Amino acid sequence: MDVSARPATADDTAAVAQLVAAARSAVADERGGDAWLATEAPEAPGPAQASDGRSWFLACVDEVPLGVLAASPRRWPDGRLVLRIELVWVEPGAREVGLGEALVDAVLAEAAATGAYAVEGLALPGQRELKNLFERVGLVARAIVSHKRVEPRP
Repeated sequence: MDVSARPATADDTAAVAQLVAAARSAVADERGGDAWLATEAPEAPGPAQASDGRSWFLACVDEVPLGVLAASPRRWPDGRLVLRIELVWVEPGAREVGLGEALVDAVLAEAAATGAYAVEGLALPGQRELKNLFERVGLVARAIVSHKRVEPRP
């Protein structure tokens, strides 16, 4: 079994779209999922999004795409470049074979090649597997964002 990750190409549009749709669907009922979908969740890229700066990666087993990662460049106010992992998804039946690690390794390689200061990733409160993945590859929490929905007053 050959596990690998690589940047997605225009030929991968359908595979990326399918994996992104699965990720968005799976997170809809998770804690924080509705807010993430409304504010930060990336849509699958189309031809017009090719120049928006976001990087897309596919993780494959024997060349079959089974995972996807999206990362966007962000500049901190002091000018440092950070690549922010916005989405990581591996098909449930393909987990625990190294696809997530391969995806993050691909982003870390891109960060090093572009001179980025750091890579950071977003995980929702209930995404223990994703938090564990981030910790395994050396990403540690630098902030926790808390949220409380407020009901409008009559």
